[in-house]
Amino acid sequence: ARSEAVKRYTDQIVSLDVQDADIKSVLRLIAELGNVSIISGDDVKGPITVTLNKVPWEQALNSILDIKGLAKKQAGDVITVMTLAKQKKDEDDRQKALDLQQQAEVKQKEKEQQSDIEKGKLRQIMIEAKIVEATDDFIRNLGIQWGGGNSQNIGGAYGLGISGATNPLTQTRQLSYPFPAEINPIGNMAAVNMPANILGPTLGLVFGGAHGFIEAQLQALEKTTQGKIISSPKVVTMDDVKAVIKQGEEIPYVTPATTTSPATIAFKDALLKLEVKPKITPDNRISMDIKATNDRADYTKALVAGQQMPIIKNEVESKVVVQDGDTVVIGGVAKVDETKITAGTPWFYKIPVLGWLFKTENIEIKKRQLLIFITPKILSESGYIEDECDTTKVDNLDRCLGRK
Repeated sequence: ARSEAVKRYTDQIVSLDVQDADIKSVLRLIAELGNVSIISGDDVKGPITVTLNKVPWEQALNSILDIKGLAKKQAGDVITVMTLAKQKKDEDDRQKALDLQQQAEVKQKEKEQQSDIEKGKLRQIMIEAKIVEATDDFIRNLGIQWGGGNSQNIGGAYGLGISGATNPLTQTRQLSYPFPAEINPIGNMAAVNMPANILGPTLGLVFGGAHGFIEAQLQALEKTTQGKIISSPKVVTMDDVKAVIKQGEEIPYVTPATTTSPATIAFKDALLKLEVKPKITPDNRISMDIKATNDRADYTKALVAGQQMPIIKNEVESKVVVQDGDTVVIGGVAKVDETKITAGTPWFYKIPVLGWLFKTENIEIKKRQLLIFITPKILSESGYIEDECDTTKVDNLDRCLGRK
């Protein structure tokens, strides 16, 4: 009933004519005309001249406040008038109190998580990554197809793949069951098969049954000239907490000197960065938010006079749900190296002009793919991998399950 009365009063038509009156007296008068309660602090002061003829009461109040640079705040049936500076200070204080409350809640959550870890209640996940640089021949032998059109019985013997994002610059696609139309699990037996229109980094999946085969192939890769394992980082993170893995270099950029300032050098990061946020689902699978960026310096353009070395950027972002121990594969980033090879008759090929009769020059082009294999594994309460606990020997079972 009171709120309806206030609304009726705010619609009341009033007239007001004051000359050099104190603002507090005018506010008291406008409160009486509207039959409401108005309070103000000591900082609300000064004279005011107002002539209002038959205007709505609320409009009259707002006009008076605008003239004096004041603000109002209503709590229930009481209107508080304050300066704009006081209003801003109150808002800042409220925001600061809210921030402190949120920080306290975060600290309390972290404290509870740490307590859960110590008590073995909060599950953890080990993220194992292998960053590999390999030739197309090795990738085909491994049974991974980024462009389609190839059958590998080796890959098919260990698992089939699921398609993912085809162009991370324009869209992100989620890996899911069953097989989408672009995958034919009967006609194509590659471990991972991606659509042909690959324009950038691509994400695929290898089922858990293929993990051991791929692990063995990657170990054998180090003994060949078809590629190399750049790094094999591992990180343990809590359930639903992001893990970050990155490596790379800092590229110097020179700002030329001017008449008023000397030359300066700044650095930009050229990093291979992997962000994984895993979460264990109720059915004991692992949902992962994955973001992989590969920023690398283009050294071929660094020698151009007057130009800084550009940074080539590639990025893929997706969400996948996999079984414990499955391996996610990120690929589709090509790296091309050109090498000039000179061969000729010793001494003679160095003769100016005539030396071309005694030598040959060839340009060798090597194309390699950058692959990132990501394998999440759920850890037991004692810190062991759960699937390893299931297959361990009897004498280690108690230790694996945390009973010793």
